[in-house]
Amino acid sequence: MTDIASASHGKLDLGRVVRDTLAVTGKRPGFVLGLSALLAGVPSFLGGLLTGRHLHSPSDIFFSGFGLLHMVVMLFATSFLAASLYSLSLSELEGETPTPQEVFRRGGQMFLPLLGLNILFFLGVLAGMILLVVPGVILALMWCVSGPALMAEQAGITESFRRSTDLTRGHRWMLFAVFLLFFIAQAFVQSVLGAVGLAASFGSLDIFSVPRVFGSALIATATTALAYPGVTAIYLQLKELNAAAP
Repeated sequence: MTDIASASHGKLDLGRVVRDTLAVTGKRPGFVLGLSALLAGVPSFLGGLLTGRHLHSPSDIFFSGFGLLHMVVMLFATSFLAASLYSLSLSELEGETPTPQEVFRRGGQMFLPLLGLNILFFLGVLAGMILLVVPGVILALMWCVSGPALMAEQAGITESFRRSTDLTRGHRWMLFAVFLLFFIAQAFVQSVLGAVGLAASFGSLDIFSVPRVFGSALIATATTALAYPGVTAIYLQLKELNAAAP
């Protein structure tokens, strides 16, 4: 599905990223959307309902036995599903058609390293945001393909961060534009669904009403179904550009 010859003049091809992303999602929509719903939609829906229920005592969510158990289970489950979705995207973009068993087997092998990488990614970007927003954004752009790099190259966590830093060098302004456009589109869809949810809630301003929480879960599912294949498509194209560079 990828084509080295399509890399144009050493620059990231946004059109190709979009085509590859939609190709993965469109080829196996049920599988991709199912994984995305489990990875993001269901946690978003349950988290919204749980937050609404404990709105006046939010500490109950984090310090109750159920809340802590829920967070631990979701942390491991989402890492497993994220590893599976990366695995599926990599295989499809490289012209393979893995079975669900193969996808989940690969996810099971790599979810713990991916969990560690995601935690360090979050802490690093958060520290950059706290010190000053710009360093956090730069780190996020530098490390944005560390996840697929870890999955594809089976390198260690530190090496995956280094690999992502090398691959994104010279392309970070384009990546910034890609992610900015993605977030703008997401915000637009969220505002539309928010208006629909408001109408379905009969004008209630409760952001944790079931229709609005359900709408947020739909957005989370759709975003995830595009984000993981999209980041994987970016990684593979950057890898080709890096290999073709003199």
